[in-house]
Amino acid sequence: MKLSELVDFRNQLNELSSAEPKVLAQSKLDIIMHAIEYPHSESVKPLADPFTPELHSNLKEVYQAFDKFSANIDQLKKQVQAQITEQEKQWFQESYRLFELAQDCETTDQILYGRTPTGEKSDLTIEAEETLRARLSSYADWRWPGIIIRPGVENYVENMVGCDPLYLIDRTHDLLSPCLNRFPLLYQNRLRSYTTNDWSDQPILSRIPDDQFGVCLAHNVFNHRPLEIIRKYLEEIYTKLRAGGALLMSYNDCDRTHAVMLVEQFAASYTPGYLIQDLVKDVGFDIISSWSDGGPSVWLELRKPGELTSRRGGQVISVIHSIESCYGDVDFLKRKVYTTTEVENLQEEAKDLNIEQDIIDRLCSTYPFELQLLITEIKDRLYQEAREKEKLDNLVILAKKYNIDLTSPGWQDAVESASNQEAERQRVIAFKREKKRIKELHQLAKSYNINPQLYNQEEEIHRLIAEAIDQKKKDELKLLRQRAMELQAGDPNLIKYGYSAEKLKQLIKEKEEKQ
Repeated sequence: MKLSELVDFRNQLNELSSAEPKVLAQSKLDIIMHAIEYPHSESVKPLADPFTPELHSNLKEVYQAFDKFSANIDQLKKQVQAQITEQEKQWFQESYRLFELAQDCETTDQILYGRTPTGEKSDLTIEAEETLRARLSSYADWRWPGIIIRPGVENYVENMVGCDPLYLIDRTHDLLSPCLNRFPLLYQNRLRSYTTNDWSDQPILSRIPDDQFGVCLAHNVFNHRPLEIIRKYLEEIYTKLRAGGALLMSYNDCDRTHAVMLVEQFAASYTPGYLIQDLVKDVGFDIISSWSDGGPSVWLELRKPGELTSRRGGQVISVIHSIESCYGDVDFLKRKVYTTTEVENLQEEAKDLNIEQDIIDRLCSTYPFELQLLITEIKDRLYQEAREKEKLDNLVILAKKYNIDLTSPGWQDAVESASNQEAERQRVIAFKREKKRIKELHQLAKSYNINPQLYNQEEEIHRLIAEAIDQKKKDELKLLRQRAMELQAGDPNLIKYGYSAEKLKQLIKEKEEKQ
Protein backbone atom coordinates (compact mmCIF):
# COMPACT_ATOMS: atom_id res chain seq x y z
CA MET A 1 0.00 0.00 0.00
CA LYS A 2 1.34 3.43 -0.96
CA LEU A 3 2.01 6.05 1.68
CA SER A 4 -0.30 8.49 -0.14
CA GLU A 5 -3.15 5.96 0.12
CA LEU A 6 -2.55 5.56 3.86
CA VAL A 7 -2.50 9.33 4.39
CA ASP A 8 -5.69 9.72 2.35
CA PHE A 9 -7.41 7.01 4.44
CA ARG A 10 -6.22 8.61 7.68
CA ASN A 11 -7.53 12.00 6.58
CA GLN A 12 -10.90 10.49 5.71
CA LEU A 13 -11.10 8.88 9.16
CA ASN A 14 -10.10 12.15 10.87
CA GLU A 15 -12.82 14.05 9.03
CA LEU A 16 -15.44 11.61 10.33
CA SER A 17 -16.45 11.45 13.98
CA SER A 18 -18.60 8.97 15.87
CA ALA A 19 -19.19 11.50 18.66
CA GLU A 20 -21.80 13.49 16.72
CA PRO A 21 -24.03 10.46 15.87
CA LYS A 22 -23.75 9.32 19.49
CA VAL A 23 -24.91 12.70 20.86
CA LEU A 24 -27.74 12.84 18.31
CA ALA A 25 -28.88 9.29 19.09
CA GLN A 26 -28.63 9.95 22.85
CA SER A 27 -30.79 13.06 22.62
CA LYS A 28 -33.45 11.23 20.57
CA LEU A 29 -33.45 8.18 22.87
CA ASP A 30 -33.67 10.41 25.96
CA ILE A 31 -36.79 12.02 24.49
CA ILE A 32 -38.31 8.57 23.93
CA MET A 33 -37.48 7.42 27.47
CA HIS A 34 -38.89 10.64 28.94
CA ALA A 35 -42.15 10.09 27.03
CA ILE A 36 -42.37 6.52 28.38
CA GLU A 37 -41.53 7.39 32.00
CA TYR A 38 -43.61 10.57 32.14
CA PRO A 39 -46.67 10.16 29.88
CA HIS A 40 -49.19 12.99 29.54
CA SER A 41 -51.81 10.88 31.25
CA GLU A 42 -51.03 9.21 34.56
CA SER A 43 -53.58 6.52 33.83
CA VAL A 44 -51.40 4.96 31.10
CA LYS A 45 -48.23 4.96 33.20
CA PRO A 46 -48.92 1.43 34.61
CA LEU A 47 -48.83 0.11 31.05
CA ALA A 48 -45.28 1.47 30.53
CA ASP A 49 -43.80 0.63 33.93
CA PRO A 50 -43.15 -3.09 33.23
CA PHE A 51 -41.07 -2.17 30.16
CA THR A 52 -39.04 0.62 31.78
CA PRO A 53 -36.26 -1.48 33.45
CA GLU A 54 -35.55 -3.48 30.29
CA LEU A 55 -35.60 -0.32 28.17
CA HIS A 56 -33.04 1.29 30.50
CA SER A 57 -30.94 -1.85 30.11
CA ASN A 58 -31.30 -1.66 26.32
CA LEU A 59 -30.36 2.02 26.42
CA LYS A 60 -27.22 1.24 28.41
CA GLU A 61 -26.26 -1.42 25.84
CA VAL A 62 -26.75 1.10 23.02
CA TYR A 63 -24.45 3.61 24.72
CA GLN A 64 -21.89 0.89 25.37
CA ALA A 65 -22.08 -0.15 21.71
CA PHE A 66 -21.42 3.47 20.68
CA ASP A 67 -18.40 3.58 23.02
CA LYS A 68 -17.10 0.28 21.64
CA PHE A 69 -17.63 1.53 18.08
CA SER A 70 -15.66 4.74 18.88
CA ALA A 71 -12.90 2.71 20.56
CA ASN A 72 -12.57 0.49 17.48
CA ILE A 73 -12.41 3.55 15.23
CA ASP A 74 -9.66 5.02 17.45
CA GLN A 75 -7.78 1.73 17.32
CA LEU A 76 -8.05 1.70 13.52
CA LYS A 77 -6.69 5.26 13.39
CA LYS A 78 -3.73 4.22 15.55
CA GLN A 79 -2.96 1.28 13.29
CA VAL A 80 -3.15 3.47 10.18
CA GLN A 81 -0.85 6.04 11.82
CA ALA A 82 1.55 3.26 12.82
CA GLN A 83 1.71 2.15 9.18
CA ILE A 84 2.36 5.75 8.11
CA THR A 85 5.10 6.15 10.72
CA GLU A 86 6.77 2.97 9.50
CA GLN A 87 6.63 3.87 5.81
CA GLU A 88 7.62 7.52 6.21
CA LYS A 89 11.08 6.57 7.55
CA GLN A 90 12.26 5.62 4.07
CA TRP A 91 10.82 8.84 2.61
CA PHE A 92 12.68 10.98 5.13
CA GLN A 93 15.89 9.30 3.98
CA GLU A 94 14.87 9.47 0.33
CA SER A 95 14.19 13.22 0.60
CA TYR A 96 17.70 13.82 1.88
CA ARG A 97 19.25 11.58 -0.78
CA LEU A 98 17.35 13.32 -3.59
CA PHE A 99 18.31 16.72 -2.16
CA GLU A 100 22.00 15.78 -2.27
CA LEU A 101 21.61 14.35 -5.78
CA ALA A 102 19.94 17.55 -6.98
CA GLN A 103 23.00 19.60 -6.06
CA ASP A 104 24.97 17.84 -8.81
CA CYS A 105 22.25 17.11 -11.38
CA GLU A 106 19.72 19.95 -11.25
CA THR A 107 20.22 22.65 -13.89
CA THR A 108 19.41 26.34 -13.60
CA ASP A 109 16.42 25.98 -15.95
CA GLN A 110 15.04 23.06 -13.96
CA ILE A 111 15.20 25.11 -10.76
CA LEU A 112 13.70 28.25 -12.31
CA TYR A 113 11.05 26.72 -14.56
CA GLY A 114 10.60 23.07 -13.64
CA ARG A 115 9.64 23.16 -9.99
CA THR A 116 5.92 23.83 -10.39
CA PRO A 117 3.56 21.05 -11.53
CA THR A 118 2.67 22.88 -14.75
CA GLY A 119 5.99 24.62 -15.37
CA GLU A 120 4.35 28.03 -14.94
CA LYS A 121 5.92 30.88 -12.99
CA SER A 122 3.53 30.43 -10.06
CA ASP A 123 1.67 27.42 -8.73
CA LEU A 124 -0.69 29.52 -6.59
CA THR A 125 -4.32 30.32 -7.22
CA ILE A 126 -5.31 33.96 -7.61
CA GLU A 127 -6.74 34.06 -4.07
CA ALA A 128 -3.63 32.52 -2.47
CA GLU A 129 -1.33 34.81 -4.44
CA GLU A 130 -3.31 37.91 -3.45
CA THR A 131 -3.07 36.85 0.20
CA LEU A 132 0.70 36.42 -0.09
CA ARG A 133 1.20 39.78 -1.81
CA ALA A 134 -0.93 41.55 0.78
CA ARG A 135 1.09 40.06 3.63
CA LEU A 136 4.41 40.92 1.94
CA SER A 137 3.31 44.51 1.31
CA SER A 138 2.34 44.90 4.95
CA TYR A 139 5.92 44.12 6.02
CA ALA A 140 7.85 45.85 3.20
CA ASP A 141 9.06 49.12 4.71
CA TRP A 142 12.07 51.42 4.27
CA ARG A 143 12.70 51.29 8.03
CA TRP A 144 14.27 47.82 7.82
CA PRO A 145 15.96 45.49 5.31
CA GLY A 146 14.21 42.56 3.64
CA ILE A 147 15.52 39.26 2.31
CA ILE A 148 14.28 36.85 -0.39
CA ILE A 149 15.69 33.34 -0.54
CA ARG A 150 15.56 31.99 -4.10
CA PRO A 151 13.59 34.85 -5.75
CA GLY A 152 13.31 32.81 -8.97
CA VAL A 153 11.19 34.06 -11.86
CA GLU A 154 8.16 35.07 -9.78
CA ASN A 155 7.62 38.81 -9.37
CA TYR A 156 7.04 38.85 -5.60
CA VAL A 157 10.15 41.01 -5.38
CA GLU A 158 7.99 43.92 -6.58
CA ASN A 159 6.04 43.69 -3.32
CA MET A 160 9.27 43.94 -1.30
CA VAL A 161 11.14 46.80 -3.02
CA GLY A 162 10.00 49.01 -0.15
CA CYS A 163 12.58 47.30 2.08
CA ASP A 164 15.85 49.20 2.38
CA PRO A 165 18.05 47.44 1.45
CA LEU A 166 16.68 44.29 -0.16
CA TYR A 167 18.85 41.15 -0.09
CA LEU A 168 18.55 38.35 -2.68
CA ILE A 169 19.98 34.92 -1.85
CA ASP A 170 20.49 31.86 -4.05
CA ARG A 171 23.01 29.20 -5.01
CA THR A 172 24.42 30.91 -8.12
CA HIS A 173 24.29 34.29 -9.83
CA ASP A 174 22.54 32.64 -12.80
CA LEU A 175 19.60 31.87 -10.52
CA LEU A 176 19.50 35.50 -9.35
CA SER A 177 19.74 37.07 -12.82
CA PRO A 178 16.02 36.79 -13.77
CA CYS A 179 15.09 38.73 -10.64
CA LEU A 180 17.84 41.36 -10.98
CA ASN A 181 17.13 41.97 -14.67
CA ARG A 182 13.56 42.99 -13.90
CA PHE A 183 14.85 46.40 -12.76
CA PRO A 184 16.83 49.29 -14.22
CA LEU A 185 20.58 49.24 -13.59
CA LEU A 186 20.24 52.11 -11.11
CA TYR A 187 18.10 49.99 -8.78
CA GLN A 188 20.02 46.78 -9.52
CA ASN A 189 23.06 48.44 -7.97
CA ARG A 190 21.09 48.93 -4.73
CA LEU A 191 19.97 45.31 -4.49
CA ARG A 192 22.32 43.14 -2.44
CA SER A 193 22.72 39.74 -4.06
CA TYR A 194 24.60 36.90 -2.36
CA THR A 195 25.37 33.33 -3.33
CA THR A 196 25.51 30.54 -0.78
CA ASN A 197 24.96 26.80 -0.53
CA ASP A 198 22.88 24.82 1.92
CA TRP A 199 24.32 21.35 1.46
CA SER A 200 27.63 21.91 3.28
CA ASP A 201 28.35 21.86 7.00
CA GLN A 202 28.96 25.62 6.99
CA PRO A 203 26.27 28.17 7.98
CA ILE A 204 24.00 29.05 5.06
CA LEU A 205 23.59 32.78 5.78
CA SER A 206 26.95 33.52 7.43
CA ARG A 207 27.55 36.59 5.22
CA ILE A 208 24.22 38.17 6.17
CA PRO A 209 24.07 40.47 9.26
CA ASP A 210 22.23 39.33 12.40
CA ASP A 211 19.17 41.00 13.99
CA GLN A 212 18.57 43.30 11.01
CA PHE A 213 15.70 42.08 8.82
CA GLY A 214 12.05 42.94 9.11
CA VAL A 215 10.79 40.32 6.66
CA CYS A 216 12.08 37.22 4.87
CA LEU A 217 10.38 35.38 1.98
CA ALA A 218 11.12 31.73 1.16
CA HIS A 219 8.76 30.64 -1.63
CA ASN A 220 9.09 27.15 -3.11
CA VAL A 221 12.39 26.63 -1.25
CA PHE A 222 11.47 24.32 1.62
CA ASN A 223 9.20 22.31 -0.73
CA HIS A 224 12.44 20.71 -1.97
CA ARG A 225 14.45 20.52 1.26
CA PRO A 226 14.56 17.70 3.83
CA LEU A 227 13.67 18.43 7.45
CA GLU A 228 17.31 18.68 8.56
CA ILE A 229 18.03 21.46 6.06
CA ILE A 230 14.75 23.26 6.84
CA ARG A 231 15.71 23.30 10.53
CA LYS A 232 19.09 24.78 9.62
CA TYR A 233 17.41 27.50 7.54
CA LEU A 234 14.87 28.34 10.24
CA GLU A 235 17.50 28.63 12.97
CA GLU A 236 19.67 30.94 10.86
CA ILE A 237 16.76 33.06 9.61
CA TYR A 238 15.62 33.47 13.21
CA THR A 239 19.01 35.02 14.10
CA LYS A 240 18.89 37.31 11.05
CA LEU A 241 15.43 38.74 11.81
CA ARG A 242 15.07 41.58 14.27
CA ALA A 243 12.51 41.26 17.08
CA GLY A 244 9.04 41.25 15.54
CA GLY A 245 10.41 40.31 12.11
CA ALA A 246 8.40 37.90 9.94
CA LEU A 247 9.18 34.86 7.81
CA LEU A 248 6.72 33.91 5.07
CA MET A 249 7.44 30.41 3.82
CA SER A 250 5.82 27.62 1.83
CA TYR A 251 6.40 23.90 2.23
CA ASN A 252 5.09 20.60 0.89
CA ASP A 253 2.52 19.69 3.55
CA CYS A 254 2.61 15.89 3.65
CA ASP A 255 -0.38 15.81 5.97
CA ARG A 256 -2.17 16.22 2.62
CA THR A 257 -2.57 13.41 0.08
CA HIS A 258 -1.50 15.47 -2.95
CA ALA A 259 1.73 16.44 -1.23
CA VAL A 260 2.62 12.81 -0.51
CA MET A 261 1.88 11.92 -4.14
CA LEU A 262 4.46 14.53 -5.21
CA VAL A 263 6.96 12.88 -2.87
CA GLU A 264 6.25 9.47 -4.38
CA GLN A 265 6.90 11.01 -7.81
CA PHE A 266 10.26 12.36 -6.51
CA ALA A 267 9.02 15.92 -7.16
CA ALA A 268 9.12 17.26 -3.57
CA SER A 269 10.42 16.51 -0.08
CA TYR A 270 8.57 14.59 2.60
CA THR A 271 7.69 17.24 5.20
CA PRO A 272 4.57 16.49 7.29
CA GLY A 273 2.79 19.63 8.46
CA TYR A 274 2.64 18.62 12.12
CA LEU A 275 6.44 18.20 12.18
CA ILE A 276 7.02 21.54 10.44
CA GLN A 277 4.80 23.34 12.96
CA ASP A 278 6.59 21.63 15.86
CA LEU A 279 9.90 22.62 14.29
CA VAL A 280 9.09 26.33 13.89
CA LYS A 281 7.83 26.49 17.48
CA ASP A 282 10.95 24.71 18.70
CA VAL A 283 13.15 27.28 16.92
CA GLY A 284 11.24 30.08 18.67
CA PHE A 285 8.83 31.43 16.04
CA ASP A 286 5.20 32.32 16.73
CA ILE A 287 2.77 31.04 14.07
CA ILE A 288 0.70 34.06 13.05
CA SER A 289 -1.33 32.44 10.27
CA SER A 290 -1.45 29.56 7.83
CA TRP A 291 -3.24 29.38 4.49
CA SER A 292 -3.44 27.22 1.39
CA ASP A 293 -5.16 27.10 -1.98
CA GLY A 294 -6.15 23.47 -1.49
CA GLY A 295 -3.05 22.12 -3.23
CA PRO A 296 -0.03 20.39 -1.70
CA SER A 297 1.71 23.61 -0.59
CA VAL A 298 0.88 25.41 2.64
CA TRP A 299 1.98 28.92 3.57
CA LEU A 300 3.06 29.89 7.06
CA GLU A 301 3.45 33.41 8.39
CA LEU A 302 5.90 33.22 11.28
CA ARG A 303 7.08 36.00 13.57
CA LYS A 304 10.03 36.38 15.87
CA PRO A 305 8.74 37.42 19.32
CA GLY A 306 8.99 41.13 20.08
CA GLU A 307 8.00 44.44 18.53
CA LEU A 308 9.30 45.43 15.09
CA THR A 309 10.97 48.83 15.47
CA SER A 310 13.58 50.98 13.71
CA ARG A 311 15.84 53.91 14.56
CA ARG A 312 15.60 55.38 11.07
CA GLY A 313 13.95 58.77 11.02
CA GLY A 314 13.04 59.20 7.38
CA GLN A 315 13.75 58.49 3.74
CA VAL A 316 13.48 60.26 0.41
CA ILE A 317 10.09 59.47 -1.11
CA SER A 318 10.41 57.48 -4.34
CA VAL A 319 8.69 54.81 -6.39
CA ILE A 320 10.54 51.76 -7.77
CA HIS A 321 9.25 50.18 -10.98
CA SER A 322 10.32 47.17 -12.98
CA ILE A 323 11.81 47.82 -16.42
CA GLU A 324 8.56 46.85 -18.16
CA SER A 325 6.70 49.69 -16.44
CA CYS A 326 9.34 52.39 -17.11
CA TYR A 327 9.61 54.63 -20.17
CA GLY A 328 12.45 53.47 -22.38
CA ASP A 329 13.72 56.99 -23.17
CA VAL A 330 14.36 58.06 -19.56
CA ASP A 331 18.04 58.82 -18.94
CA PHE A 332 18.35 57.85 -15.26
CA LEU A 333 21.98 58.98 -15.07
CA LYS A 334 21.26 62.47 -16.43
CA ARG A 335 18.33 62.97 -14.05
CA LYS A 336 20.37 61.93 -11.04
CA VAL A 337 20.95 64.47 -8.26
CA TYR A 338 24.50 64.09 -6.87
CA THR A 339 25.31 64.61 -3.21
CA THR A 340 28.42 66.49 -2.07
CA THR A 341 30.08 63.20 -1.12
CA GLU A 342 29.36 61.69 -4.55
CA VAL A 343 30.82 64.75 -6.30
CA GLU A 344 33.96 64.55 -4.15
CA ASN A 345 34.30 60.85 -5.01
CA LEU A 346 33.99 61.69 -8.71
CA GLN A 347 36.73 64.31 -8.36
CA GLU A 348 39.10 61.85 -6.69
CA GLU A 349 38.36 59.19 -9.29
CA ALA A 350 38.94 61.67 -12.12
CA LYS A 351 42.31 62.71 -10.65
CA ASP A 352 43.38 59.07 -10.42
CA LEU A 353 42.63 58.77 -14.17
CA ASN A 354 44.76 61.89 -14.91
CA ILE A 355 41.87 63.99 -16.18
CA GLU A 356 42.82 67.64 -16.37
CA GLN A 357 41.84 69.70 -13.32
CA ASP A 358 40.05 72.43 -15.27
CA ILE A 359 37.82 69.81 -16.93
CA ILE A 360 37.05 68.30 -13.51
CA ASP A 361 36.17 71.72 -12.03
CA ARG A 362 34.01 72.74 -15.00
CA LEU A 363 31.99 69.53 -15.14
CA CYS A 364 31.52 69.24 -11.37
CA SER A 365 30.17 72.77 -11.20
CA THR A 366 27.66 72.20 -14.02
CA TYR A 367 26.82 68.61 -14.97
CA PRO A 368 28.47 65.97 -12.76
CA PHE A 369 26.86 63.20 -14.82
CA GLU A 370 29.05 64.23 -17.79
CA LEU A 371 32.15 63.75 -15.63
CA GLN A 372 30.85 60.34 -14.65
CA LEU A 373 30.34 59.49 -18.35
CA LEU A 374 33.90 60.63 -19.11
CA ILE A 375 35.25 58.50 -16.24
CA THR A 376 33.28 55.50 -17.50
CA GLU A 377 34.57 56.04 -21.05
CA ILE A 378 38.20 56.21 -19.89
CA LYS A 379 37.75 53.14 -17.69
CA ASP A 380 36.28 51.21 -20.61
CA ARG A 381 39.17 52.21 -22.85
CA LEU A 382 41.75 51.24 -20.21
CA TYR A 383 39.93 47.96 -19.67
CA GLN A 384 39.99 47.18 -23.39
CA GLU A 385 43.69 48.08 -23.59
CA ALA A 386 44.38 45.81 -20.63
CA ARG A 387 42.41 43.03 -22.31
CA GLU A 388 44.37 43.45 -25.54
CA LYS A 389 47.66 43.41 -23.64
CA GLU A 390 46.56 40.35 -21.68
CA LYS A 391 45.57 38.65 -24.94
CA LEU A 392 48.96 39.46 -26.48
CA ASP A 393 50.80 38.21 -23.38
CA ASN A 394 48.84 34.98 -23.55
CA LEU A 395 49.70 34.59 -27.23
CA VAL A 396 53.40 35.03 -26.42
CA ILE A 397 53.15 32.37 -23.69
CA LEU A 398 51.42 29.98 -26.11
CA ALA A 399 53.98 30.72 -28.84
CA LYS A 400 56.77 29.66 -26.49
CA LYS A 401 54.77 26.57 -25.53
CA TYR A 402 54.38 25.53 -29.19
CA ASN A 403 57.96 26.60 -30.15
CA ILE A 404 56.75 29.27 -32.58
CA ASP A 405 59.24 32.02 -33.55
CA LEU A 406 57.88 35.43 -32.45
CA THR A 407 59.84 37.17 -35.25
CA SER A 408 58.30 35.08 -38.02
CA PRO A 409 55.49 36.67 -40.07
CA GLY A 410 52.01 35.48 -39.15
CA TRP A 411 53.16 34.04 -35.80
CA GLN A 412 49.84 34.98 -34.16
CA ASP A 413 47.88 32.97 -36.74
CA ALA A 414 50.24 30.07 -36.18
CA VAL A 415 49.61 30.25 -32.43
CA GLU A 416 45.84 30.32 -32.99
CA SER A 417 46.08 27.32 -35.33
CA ALA A 418 48.16 25.38 -32.80
CA SER A 419 45.70 26.31 -30.05
CA ASN A 420 42.77 25.09 -32.13
CA GLN A 421 44.55 21.79 -32.76
CA GLU A 422 45.23 21.43 -29.03
CA ALA A 423 41.59 22.27 -28.23
CA GLU A 424 40.41 19.66 -30.73
CA ARG A 425 42.75 17.09 -29.17
CA GLN A 426 41.39 17.91 -25.71
CA ARG A 427 37.83 17.69 -27.05
CA VAL A 428 38.52 14.22 -28.42
CA ILE A 429 40.05 13.18 -25.10
CA ALA A 430 37.05 14.59 -23.20
CA PHE A 431 34.68 12.78 -25.57
CA LYS A 432 36.47 9.47 -25.03
CA ARG A 433 36.52 10.05 -21.28
CA GLU A 434 32.78 10.80 -21.27
CA LYS A 435 32.10 7.74 -23.41
CA LYS A 436 34.12 5.62 -20.99
CA ARG A 437 32.25 7.10 -18.03
CA ILE A 438 28.86 6.30 -19.58
CA LYS A 439 30.03 2.78 -20.42
CA GLU A 440 31.14 2.23 -16.81
CA LEU A 441 27.82 3.60 -15.58
CA HIS A 442 25.90 1.21 -17.84
CA GLN A 443 28.08 -1.71 -16.72
CA LEU A 444 27.40 -0.82 -13.10
CA ALA A 445 23.67 -0.61 -13.83
CA LYS A 446 23.68 -4.03 -15.51
CA SER A 447 25.51 -5.52 -12.51
CA TYR A 448 22.41 -4.61 -10.49
CA ASN A 449 20.04 -6.02 -13.15
CA ILE A 450 19.10 -2.57 -14.43
CA ASN A 451 18.72 -2.12 -18.19
CA PRO A 452 20.17 1.39 -18.91
CA GLN A 453 18.65 1.42 -22.41
CA LEU A 454 15.20 1.84 -20.86
CA TYR A 455 16.03 5.25 -19.37
CA ASN A 456 16.74 8.53 -21.16
CA GLN A 457 18.24 10.45 -18.26
CA GLU A 458 21.38 9.57 -16.34
CA GLU A 459 19.94 10.83 -13.07
CA GLU A 460 17.23 8.17 -13.28
CA ILE A 461 19.89 5.47 -13.75
CA HIS A 462 21.86 6.92 -10.81
CA ARG A 463 18.71 6.87 -8.69
CA LEU A 464 17.95 3.25 -9.54
CA ILE A 465 21.55 2.22 -8.83
CA ALA A 466 21.43 4.01 -5.49
CA GLU A 467 18.19 2.23 -4.66
CA ALA A 468 19.71 -1.11 -5.63
CA ILE A 469 22.79 -0.41 -3.50
CA ASP A 470 20.58 0.58 -0.58
CA GLN A 471 18.52 -2.58 -0.99
CA LYS A 472 21.67 -4.70 -1.15
CA LYS A 473 22.89 -3.13 2.08
CA LYS A 474 19.51 -3.74 3.71
CA ASP A 475 19.54 -7.40 2.61
CA GLU A 476 23.08 -7.82 3.87
CA LEU A 477 22.16 -6.20 7.19
CA LYS A 478 19.13 -8.48 7.50
CA LEU A 479 21.30 -11.60 6.98
CA LEU A 480 23.89 -10.33 9.46
CA ARG A 481 21.17 -9.75 12.05
CA GLN A 482 19.79 -13.25 11.52
CA ARG A 483 23.25 -14.77 11.89
CA ALA A 484 24.00 -12.69 14.99
CA MET A 485 20.71 -13.77 16.58
CA GLU A 486 21.53 -17.41 15.84
CA LEU A 487 24.93 -17.03 17.50
CA GLN A 488 23.57 -14.78 20.28
CA ALA A 489 26.37 -12.34 19.44
CA GLY A 490 25.63 -9.18 21.42
CA ASP A 491 22.58 -7.51 22.92
CA PRO A 492 19.40 -8.83 21.17
CA ASN A 493 17.75 -5.38 21.13
CA LEU A 494 20.83 -3.79 19.60
CA ILE A 495 21.09 -6.62 17.08
CA LYS A 496 17.57 -5.80 15.87
CA TYR A 497 17.88 -2.04 15.71
CA GLY A 498 21.18 -0.61 16.90
CA TYR A 499 24.33 -2.34 15.57
CA SER A 500 25.78 -1.30 12.23
CA ALA A 501 26.77 -3.89 9.61
CA GLU A 502 30.46 -3.52 10.49
CA LYS A 503 29.75 -4.02 14.18
CA LEU A 504 27.64 -7.10 13.47
CA LYS A 505 30.44 -8.59 11.32
CA GLN A 506 32.89 -8.03 14.16
CA LEU A 507 30.58 -9.64 16.75
CA ILE A 508 29.86 -12.62 14.48
CA LYS A 509 33.56 -13.13 13.77
CA GLU A 510 34.42 -13.03 17.47
CA LYS A 511 31.63 -15.48 18.30
CA GLU A 512 32.58 -17.90 15.54
CA GLU A 513 36.25 -17.83 16.59
CA LYS A 514 35.26 -18.71 20.16
CA GLN A 515 33.19 -21.66 18.96
